[in-house]
Amino acid sequence: MRAFIALELPADFADDVAAMARRLSASLDGRFLDRSTYHLTLAFLGDIDDAEASRAMDALDAACAGSASVLLASDSLGKFGRPADATLWLGIASDPALATLAERVREELAARDVPFDPKPFRPHIKLGSRARI
Repeated sequence: MRAFIALELPADFADDVAAMARRLSASLDGRFLDRSTYHLTLAFLGDIDDAEASRAMDALDAACAGSASVLLASDSLGKFGRPADATLWLGIASDPALATLAERVREELAARDVPFDPKPFRPHIKLGSRARI
């Protein structure tokens, strides 16, 4: 199964993100995501089996134990990919508690031999794909 570990967005924040995405979609062609799919990925696992999924859940429990609340605030808009086929994203401002949580999740995954994408953590919310910018 294809998996990732992510934070669900608070309802008010997700509403604000959705409103901004609607405004963007009025002036940009692309496939914008539904509000219900918004999330903030802490670690992308890729294709994992049931045993790895179980270990990933244990890692998540351990990483979250005693964690501080995180502050989510947007600070930028950006894109991945080519101008004719870009993925749009909303950047999330740096927050020490968020960075610590992402680091702890990755440490706990590694300690349990659960594979994950080692790219540096860049907090963002995917807004849409196939955008023409």
